[in-house]
Amino acid sequence: MGCFACKVKHELRGLQEKVARLESGEEFQRLINALEKEQQAKLDAVKRVDQMRAKIDYRDSLLQKARAYSEKLKDQIVWAEEDRDKLRDELAKCKRSSKKRIDELERDLSTAQWKIEKAKKDAEKEHAAAIRKIKAEHEAELAKKEAEIKILQEQVKTGGIDDSGQAKGTEKKANSRNSSVPPGQDPTHQKISNNRESSGKPQGGQKGHKNHPRRTYTVKEPVVLPDPPEVLAHPEEYYCVGEIRKQKVSVKLVVEVEEYIAKEYRHHGTREKIHSEFPEDVGHLEVNYDESVEALAMYLHSVANVPYNKVQEILREETDGLLNISIGKLANMEKKFQSMTDEERQAIGRELLAGKYMNGRT
Repeated sequence: MGCFACKVKHELRGLQEKVARLESGEEFQRLINALEKEQQAKLDAVKRVDQMRAKIDYRDSLLQKARAYSEKLKDQIVWAEEDRDKLRDELAKCKRSSKKRIDELERDLSTAQWKIEKAKKDAEKEHAAAIRKIKAEHEAELAKKEAEIKILQEQVKTGGIDDSGQAKGTEKKANSRNSSVPPGQDPTHQKISNNRESSGKPQGGQKGHKNHPRRTYTVKEPVVLPDPPEVLAHPEEYYCVGEIRKQKVSVKLVVEVEEYIAKEYRHHGTREKIHSEFPEDVGHLEVNYDESVEALAMYLHSVANVPYNKVQEILREETDGLLNISIGKLANMEKKFQSMTDEERQAIGRELLAGKYMNGRT
């Protein structure tokens, strides 16, 4: 009982002190301050929560942007991979076509080299044949002159020739050599005999003779003419019985140009310029002409006796103005062809000068 009384007294004393504090207003003010602090803490917590929400929203927006950008990058990567595959395919295709073109060029080059070698051999054969022909004609002429000299020497010895070089008792008759008389009217002219017997048939094509039409050409894409207006208007009244083919042949000079590009480099120290070597047949000028152009120009000038200005005009007109070679270049082409036959022409000249009856030799 004593302990309970003490406890009651203690609680009563505490209540009394609390009442005193409440009456004095200290406890009320403390509670108000505590409440204000708690409200301020709650406001601060709400503010912090709003800030955290704003940060979270900002991070979410950044994350959405990052995800959208990532998706865009993924699409770009897919497109880039597709473009890469296409480029790989195109590169492989280009390599195959380049290899095919290189093989074609190598075949064309080997064919051209073979043609050049064949042309050289043919030219050498023709040149040798021409030399043999000239030599044979020269020897025949020498033999003829030698026989005439012997006849004249005998006539001089026998006294059968006068001072003018004509045989005595004869008169000089007009012939094709000393006058305008045609060769067919020379006294020594003999009519060419024709041993063919007359068949009694009329001239021209004979019955039963095999026809020899003009040779036709292979055409890649023929031009099919439309049907006649009568057939188009009344197709039920006509039926096809065959085809009639006619060809028109034309010749054109095609200009083919091959351009070679070499990158030029300069040394940092020596300042020297270098570049890749061009093929030997390209030449040292900016525009060069190959053997086909030179051969055509020289054929027109040397064989067909066409002047330089006409050769220039022909090449320019036939190529629609693409091939315009100067007269100086044409003259240089002829000099080049002449220089290629200098040794042969000098050898022929030396052989002629060394002949038995040249320069008064006997």
